[in-house]
Amino acid sequence: PDEFPSIDVLRPGFDVNLTEEMMLPLKVRIFDDYGFTSLVLKFTVVNRGNPSEEHVAVIHFPERIKTEGEIEFNWDMDKLDLFPGDYVSYLFEIADNDKISGPKITKSRQFIARLPSLDEIITDAETETSGRISQTENMLRRGQELAQKMQNAARKMKSQQQNMNEGDWQQQKEMQGLAEKNAEVLDEIEKNAQEMEKSIEKLNENALLSREIMERMQEIQKLFEEVATPEMKAAQEKLREALKSMDQDKMRQAMEDYQLSQEEMLKRLERTLALLKKMQVMQKMEAMMRKAEQLTERQEASNKNTEQSENEKLPSLTKEENQIKSELEALQKESAELKQMAKEAKMEESKELQEFSEALEKTDAGLDMQEMSESLNQKQKEQAKEKGKKAHSKLAAMTDQMQQKFSQLKGGDKEKIQKQMRASIDDANYLSRNQEELLKKAAALDPQSSMLRDLAAQQQDLNKSCNGLKNRISELGKESPFIAAELNALVEQATKNMDLAMQGLSEKQQAQAKQCQQGAMVNLNEASIRLMESMDQQKQCDKGGSCSNPMQQLEKMCNKQSEINKQSQGMCNNPGGSNPKPGQEGADGQREAMQRLAGEQGAVRKSMEDLAREFGNSRQVLGRLDDIASEMKEVEEAMATGEVGPATTEKQLKIYSRMLEASRSLQRRDFTEQRKANTATQTATYIPPGLSNDILNDRANLEDRLRQYLGNGYPKQYEEQIKAYFKALLQIQTQSTGTPAPAGL
Repeated sequence: PDEFPSIDVLRPGFDVNLTEEMMLPLKVRIFDDYGFTSLVLKFTVVNRGNPSEEHVAVIHFPERIKTEGEIEFNWDMDKLDLFPGDYVSYLFEIADNDKISGPKITKSRQFIARLPSLDEIITDAETETSGRISQTENMLRRGQELAQKMQNAARKMKSQQQNMNEGDWQQQKEMQGLAEKNAEVLDEIEKNAQEMEKSIEKLNENALLSREIMERMQEIQKLFEEVATPEMKAAQEKLREALKSMDQDKMRQAMEDYQLSQEEMLKRLERTLALLKKMQVMQKMEAMMRKAEQLTERQEASNKNTEQSENEKLPSLTKEENQIKSELEALQKESAELKQMAKEAKMEESKELQEFSEALEKTDAGLDMQEMSESLNQKQKEQAKEKGKKAHSKLAAMTDQMQQKFSQLKGGDKEKIQKQMRASIDDANYLSRNQEELLKKAAALDPQSSMLRDLAAQQQDLNKSCNGLKNRISELGKESPFIAAELNALVEQATKNMDLAMQGLSEKQQAQAKQCQQGAMVNLNEASIRLMESMDQQKQCDKGGSCSNPMQQLEKMCNKQSEINKQSQGMCNNPGGSNPKPGQEGADGQREAMQRLAGEQGAVRKSMEDLAREFGNSRQVLGRLDDIASEMKEVEEAMATGEVGPATTEKQLKIYSRMLEASRSLQRRDFTEQRKANTATQTATYIPPGLSNDILNDRANLEDRLRQYLGNGYPKQYEEQIKAYFKALLQIQTQSTGTPAPAGL
């Protein structure tokens, strides 16, 4: 008998939330014993709770699919005009080609594709971040408690002078238990790193955060992965073996190594926690800014609906206006949450953050919304329009202030971190040069000279300065996720080498002192290189790529538009006010200044038009760049005539807001492409043969070659790489001959 056809929805195969792309990839498998007549997609759009009529779309598939096959396609849902919270209910129907009794039809199960609201996306992201911080705090607390217990056990072991007895066996079991619990903490840390990576992918899909913040989150996720160091795992395994052997000496040595590794792990975990808390503040501010932008857009839409509605239908608009007012009040309450987060992240003194909160707290747009609702209920259209216009103007000004302060906070943070990085590089180079000079002085003295003890005092002073550098790098690591994780360990090792060198000089052990001084120099030189790499990574993140990058161009235009907005508003009697009329004092000068700004606005508009032509109508950039350019043209014309009133001011704020949204969209695309580019791939690599010993041992020749290459006119960006290459060669030569490499290379 002719059986019913079958259909399986392979992709997605479950209910989904739509992303910013509004594209739903679909894949179905169909089967029938004789063949098919048709495949259709049936769907219903539920818009703000109201279902539409059922739509039917015929799906065409290749003729080669006779009795079974797979059909896949992308469903562009952008054309359905979904609002946040709306969803589409859909299913497939397949009909066979039974010509005797008529086609038999099989339906797939029903699926839902939903466009989540901004509040849902933000709540989900903030819940994940808060949970991750709580987990990290818990892991840090448990790790510190285990470290204290392990320290007590180590003290007890050192005090024992006899062989193992029953009490020692109990202590051994206790230490094994502590090691196992610490292993559990390590497993949790690795699991947290994996979960954070998934969270970053989800945030990028939902288009919530800017590329810059996403990149910082990605760096924090890498730090999570690096918390459980290979040394920690090796020390843990070594301790387990020592505990099994019941050998006191091996146990003591294993305990010492284990405690050092555990201390480093806790430092890294503490740093990661500090960065997470700071990132939580930035994430909260950006989310609040996005909510403010959405409220401004909704108020504008409410105003348009009021304008277009008949008087009898005005009361029906009250519900939406009251909802906007309610959400504004809820957003204002979030200011207290932000301040508490800032306090925990030690950012409460930030002037920009305080002014960001004040812009939100001090707006009285809610009063205008309340009066607009009352006018709508009373069918007073003109009064409702007037109050709606005031509410929108105040919301636009509030949003602009929040955007400005958030941008200033990020900019000030960048400058501060880069300045601290440069200072740390200078300090590392300074310490390395001084260590080299001290090494030369010690090498020139007789092994039994009393002057060695004087040099020991100088070595002690150098060690104190190195400890200061270590503390500064530790604090800098809590400010920027781009600080290399091994930097602390390098400077820590430099201080230990200096300490041993000081002991060697005090005890007139010249050979020991020399070896440790050389080790300290190598550590400091490596630390300087790592700092330069970290600063370069920080700059790349801040810039978002080269100046020719479209994203960089758009960010520059955003900054220029912000400057134009500030200057034009400052020329008015008040924000949103009008210019002096001809004949009034200062009118001619102000008109000339406004015309100059019109020229600057025109330059930004032309750049925007060029960028719009590059992208066309691509959905990768929200806000349609050509539409933004058209609005700029209107502002430009108003400035040229000197007629800059409230309407122009509001249009300027809207332009800037739409430019920021387009910039965020382009940043996220850049971040996605960067993540794909960073995915590991197996490629054939040519490995050149090693350099001969004759080249490596000829120090003078190496230094001459360095000067030769630097003088050959290589591009500036390659200079540091050339220096780093020859420094590595000199360090190899140093290790084989004992002659220190130049610190200032």
